[in-house]
Amino acid sequence: MIAHPSGRPTWVSIQYLRALAALLVVLHHARNPEPWLFNPLKGFSHGQAGVDIFFVISGFIMYAAAREESAMQFVHRRVIRVAPLYWIATGVSLAFFYRRQLLGLDATLLTKLGASLLFVPHYNLLHPTEIWPVLVPGWTLNYEMFFYAVFALALLSRKLVPVVIGVIGVSVAAGLLVRLPDPLWLTYTDPILLDFAFGLLIARFYPAQASRWLVLLMPLGAALLLLTPVPGIWRALTWGGPSALIVMGALALEAGGSLPRVAGLKAIGDASYSIYLVHPMVITVVAKVVEKLPVGGLTQFILLLVTAFGGSILAGLATHRWVERPLLRRLHGRRRTASGAGVAPPLERTT
Repeated sequence: MIAHPSGRPTWVSIQYLRALAALLVVLHHARNPEPWLFNPLKGFSHGQAGVDIFFVISGFIMYAAAREESAMQFVHRRVIRVAPLYWIATGVSLAFFYRRQLLGLDATLLTKLGASLLFVPHYNLLHPTEIWPVLVPGWTLNYEMFFYAVFALALLSRKLVPVVIGVIGVSVAAGLLVRLPDPLWLTYTDPILLDFAFGLLIARFYPAQASRWLVLLMPLGAALLLLTPVPGIWRALTWGGPSALIVMGALALEAGGSLPRVAGLKAIGDASYSIYLVHPMVITVVAKVVEKLPVGGLTQFILLLVTAFGGSILAGLATHRWVERPLLRRLHGRRRTASGAGVAPPLERTT
């Protein structure tokens, strides 16, 4: 853990895990089956577990760094952190994925766009069976916003852990008992919400001076993730649980002073939100280019992965540096100036 200028702690291990989670998601989408692509990983869907790692980290960070905030301050900081960049990325994604619909702009697209921007779960226009917003990776932000709402409610109650765990537990139980096709019901009762609870419990009860043997939880969690098939409704246990073990092991490694400092990996972690939002558009462009090249077989597949990873990382780093960070500084600066404080606070890094 290193000191942050704002007084909040910054866990290098958490930033490394953010980098890992983002790259897992990039891998998952880059190896999506295509008719023209030789794909030895078409059945490997474990890159989706990057989302579970993100959710566990989010639960951890919210308790560790935001539990002393007022409910209003918490909501304000989360909305500023998540929404503006997502709105920009959603607007850009329209040109990539909805060109035909934009030519005949109608009420249906406008309605779904509005729901996307307001983090309201809905069935996707291009993929009617999926509860996805216009920018597909934004589906995870619908869960994040629900968790933030529950966390803000818990801050008002002054009984943070019991309220968050209780609300999530009741929601998940209701979803298991009653199955409805409504996208709000399916989202707000999804067992994957337990990932946030795992992270919060780690922050609340995990010892600051963890035993060095707890480092072994990291490879154990990774092995369980790789050995578990795509889990369906039990994802929070079969992927969320191992993700929690990975987080605990990484924290123990850092607490023991054995965590190496890898500047490039931390930079990717810092830019993980930008990478997460822009990578679908990068992969779309990369796939169109690779498809037209005179290569095939394994060479084509490796070329696709390398360019998808490289392009997503570079685009994410550029977005983080020239869009995300200036945007956050400006928004925080406006708030501070309006309150008479003068200087914008340092950037906070949250999921």
